[in-house]
Amino acid sequence: MDTSTVVYKYKLESNKLDSQDFIDLPLPTILMIINKTILGYVDAIYGINNIFRQGVESFQRRIDDLQVLIVNDLPNITYIDEGDNIFTGTLPDNYLHLLRSYSLATKDLCIDRALRNIQYSHDELNDILISKDPYRYPSFEWQELPINLAQNKIFAYTDSTFTPTELNIQYLKYPVQIDLAGYTHIDGTPSSNVDSELEDYLMEDVITLSVRFSKAILQDKEGFQLISAGLVNPK
Repeated sequence: MDTSTVVYKYKLESNKLDSQDFIDLPLPTILMIINKTILGYVDAIYGINNIFRQGVESFQRRIDDLQVLIVNDLPNITYIDEGDNIFTGTLPDNYLHLLRSYSLATKDLCIDRALRNIQYSHDELNDILISKDPYRYPSFEWQELPINLAQNKIFAYTDSTFTPTELNIQYLKYPVQIDLAGYTHIDGTPSSNVDSELEDYLMEDVITLSVRFSKAILQDKEGFQLISAGLVNPK
């Protein structure tokens, strides 16, 4: 669905509500609201809480429809040795959610063995590394590598007997920011026509959710002013 149609449908649905405020929203503010909703919508589909309360089959179909956002052909990421048996791999700038990953590691003459990356929280990792839990401790032989995510990096932890060398990931990327030509961004660059990658019926959901988001914002005038302030310069 092209962005001009998205904006038109947003205005059409907004005007069904008993509020003149929606009519007065400038285009940049409408696009800001829709873009925030797209990101929240994608988060909701891939997150723990499914806002649509749907069954597993229906939910899986929606995930399948977001295949356009899944990146699985990225070249392996080289690990950096941070010392103290900690290795880091920097995630791509467009990274949003990790879907699956594995690492290659070397020990003595055994090179590039594939290890399962097992993600833990910081607290869990502290317990594992301090207690040397035999069931969860880093193991080249059992092909298990504890990891966690922070600061747009993957942190991998070893037992000092092997070295992670490369990281392979499949991840969900940030959706593109939709835009329309005809105004100037806050950084002085002109806007341009950019359409969403999402399927049309998913964008119908986004439009409905955007209108609800707008209504909540407009009920809090102070909050609306803070969110809208400084977004763009009028052309």
